[in-house]
Amino acid sequence: MKLTIKMKLAAAFLVVFALAGASTFLGLRDLSQANVVLNDVVNLQSARVLAVDRLELQQTQFGIVLRDYAIAQTPEERAALKAEIAAIRTQMTESIETLTTLADDRGRAMIENYDAVRATARDINNRVFELADRGDQGAASHLLATESRAGMRDLSAALAPFRDLY
Repeated sequence: MKLTIKMKLAAAFLVVFALAGASTFLGLRDLSQANVVLNDVVNLQSARVLAVDRLELQQTQFGIVLRDYAIAQTPEERAALKAEIAAIRTQMTESIETLTTLADDRGRAMIENYDAVRATARDINNRVFELADRGDQGAASHLLATESRAGMRDLSAALAPFRDLY
C-alpha cells in the first residue's frame, strides 16, 4: 500500500498531537506533585521552623529574666520575676507540645532529647532561684555564669538538629 502525502501529513500531525498531549499530561502530573511538596513546605515545614524560633526566643527571654532574678534586691522584685519565669516556662512547654505535634518520628526523638536537656537545665536554674531567695546573690550569679550558662548552650545545641532536619 502506497501512502499519499495527505496520509503522511495526517499521520505526522497525529503523532505531534499525541506527543503534545502526553507532554501536557506529564507536566500537569508533575505540577500536581510540586503543589503537594509546596503545600508541605508552606504549611508544615514553615510551622516547624516558626515553632523552633518561638522556643529559642522563649529560651532567650528566660535567660534574661533568670539573670534579673539572680541580682534582684528585694523579695517583691523576685516575686514579680518568678511569676514571669513561670509564664515563660508554661509558654516553653506549650511550644514543645506544638513541636511534638508537628514533628515526625525523627523530630520527636530530637524533642525528647531536648526535653531531657531542659530537665537538667531546670534543676540548675532552680538552684539559682534557691540561692537568690536565700540572699546569696554572689553564689547565684556564679552558678548562673557557669552551670546555668552551659545548660542554656546545651538547650540551644539540642534544638539545632531539629532545625537542620526541617
